[in-house]
Amino acid sequence: MSSDLSKEVILEQGATVNITVKENTESGNVVPNALVRIQSEDGILDYITETTEGGMISTHLLNGSYTFTIEKDGYSKAVVTKDILDNINAITFVISKVYNVTANVTKTSEPVPDATVNV
Repeated sequence: MSSDLSKEVILEQGATVNITVKENTESGNVVPNALVRIQSEDGILDYITETTEGGMISTHLLNGSYTFTIEKDGYSKAVVTKDILDNINAITFVISKVYNVTANVTKTSEPVPDATVNV
């Protein structure tokens, strides 16, 4: 009795990709604990992870097109589609910080009703 246990294995090329999330301020601070969803175009890969305190994620991605969704409270949501090739090893996403502004308009110590303030 003989058995053939050999199988052909095909390994797809890919890359270890270091992803950094930064804010769009002058300082360009990294954004820790941002949720990053990575979805492959073919739908096979779909997972959510979180950036480290240093605003980074390191992951292995096969060559292909991916949609990255980045979210964190206090920042605008970003959705970016990017092609990953085996020569891409770093991606930086910049997200917009959201500021809440409250303004009270007064004229000679009296509130002005229905005043419009543009910032």
